[in-house]
Amino acid sequence: MVNSLNKVRTLLNSKSFILCLCIISLFILVEVILRVDFFWKDFPIYNYKVQEKNVHCYDDQIEAIRLCPNVNASIIHPLGFKFRLSTNQYSERISAFNSKPELYRDESIWAIGDSLTMGWGIDDESTFSYILSKNDSFIKNLASDSLGSIDIKNILQQKLKFNTNYSIKLPTKIIWMFSRSDFVDDMSRKPNSHIFFVGKYFRSLIALRSIFEAKKFVKDRNDYRGSNLEDFKEPSQTHPTLLALREISSLSKEYQIPIIIVLAPDWKYPNGPPNYDSIYLEYMDNLFRSMDFKVLNLREQYGKESNQDFYIKNDGHPNAFAHQIIARELHSYLRRMNRN
Repeated sequence: MVNSLNKVRTLLNSKSFILCLCIISLFILVEVILRVDFFWKDFPIYNYKVQEKNVHCYDDQIEAIRLCPNVNASIIHPLGFKFRLSTNQYSERISAFNSKPELYRDESIWAIGDSLTMGWGIDDESTFSYILSKNDSFIKNLASDSLGSIDIKNILQQKLKFNTNYSIKLPTKIIWMFSRSDFVDDMSRKPNSHIFFVGKYFRSLIALRSIFEAKKFVKDRNDYRGSNLEDFKEPSQTHPTLLALREISSLSKEYQIPIIIVLAPDWKYPNGPPNYDSIYLEYMDNLFRSMDFKVLNLREQYGKESNQDFYIKNDGHPNAFAHQIIARELHSYLRRMNRN
């Protein structure tokens, strides 16, 4: 007993123990300080990163980061814009629901994809899924920012299997505003649930990430400014994105649900006009048609608009005006499909 007490006293008096205790105390102090608004209210990047972390959760079933359920947040972006983001209990961004119950609607449509379909950077009511759902279509927006085609395939498989097993009505159509960033996202290493948990709840790591992003050492997960510039090289046939697209096409045929791919020109340069001569856009149009997807290419419709401001300033995601055009053209496209 005496020997044990002596060992404890020796440990408590050791320099290494005191150093560890100081480090832990400092870490706790930093974590507390970073949770007090007074200390970080004038640091917009940190403020934004905390908001971004709060609205995202880890989905163990598909092993990907998605929007959390029951989100009701106002996000202020350091690039100078803010937007309202809301989700329902199923982690789906809210749409406008008519009084007509879902089971009796003529149209049941799923919207899938990443930040383009989700409507990153604009208010709930401005997204094309919300605008479309004001009509007779029941829209479920399953999209979430930074998903790749592999993640989207996994979500589709999960949802289609669940609805089939429980005899829940399947969608009559699926809409997907495809993003070229999938070719990068599908190649990147995905965090596991433990890494995500640490990155979400440890404010010191969020602060460190904010500094790295401010210094351009790392890239924000929703930074679309460089992804949409024309620097396109045709991917190999074994690229993970193309493999995932083939599987999604097979799902479409298996469940007999047409998938409508929406393609829109990206800006030619930051805050510039659309790139109507995009090699990427032409390639993806031909690729999707060869895989038996339906394709709505908005290049011509964009070109007819007198207002050529389609992008969130300094960001590159489609703005509210672009989503109005997308909704309008999708509405016309869906009506034509229904007549045929």
